[in-house]
Amino acid sequence: MISRQLLSSLRKRLDDGSGELGLVIAQDGSIGQALLDAAEYALELREKLTAIAYESAGFDREDWNAYDAFGGNMDDAYDGGVNDGRIELARELVSK
Repeated sequence: MISRQLLSSLRKRLDDGSGELGLVIAQDGSIGQALLDAAEYALELREKLTAIAYESAGFDREDWNAYDAFGGNMDDAYDGGVNDGRIELARELVSK
């Protein structure tokens, strides 16, 4: 998996022209720059998803009951379900 340290090293090599990136890039470095930008974006996205995935969801508890958790308030139940769905999706994406 790519890390911030690796990205920083590659960006430095691209910026100062030292070393070989092992990438086929245009003479001005634009393709290499675009690849590094995309990799940084993907890393940031994964970090955000990981943070969300570690949040506590209502359904994490075995005895969880939506009706009891929100006291029959449909608006709160909807909001809780949206939040739990966000957490579940993040967990699924991070596990892949």
